[in-house]
Amino acid sequence: MPKKKFVFVCTDDDCKKAGSKALCKMVKDKKGFRLIKTQCMDACKKAPNIIMNEALYSKVAKDNLAEMLNHSASAD
Repeated sequence: MPKKKFVFVCTDDDCKKAGSKALCKMVKDKKGFRLIKTQCMDACKKAPNIIMNEALYSKVAKDNLAEMLNHSASAD
């Protein structure tokens, strides 16, 4: 069984207001990924923020995340 990839999604106030709840659902629903909800990543002005493949991504929109997840899944 392949290892799941971890995606850390900030769920603090600024990120929540900017749409992190929808990002959490996308990660949770995507096979091969594991959602980790986190506290502040100190990039509130660029919310919502995620960490994936050891890199911080800011101002992540649902379309961007879908593309990132598909790309990461196909990289195996």
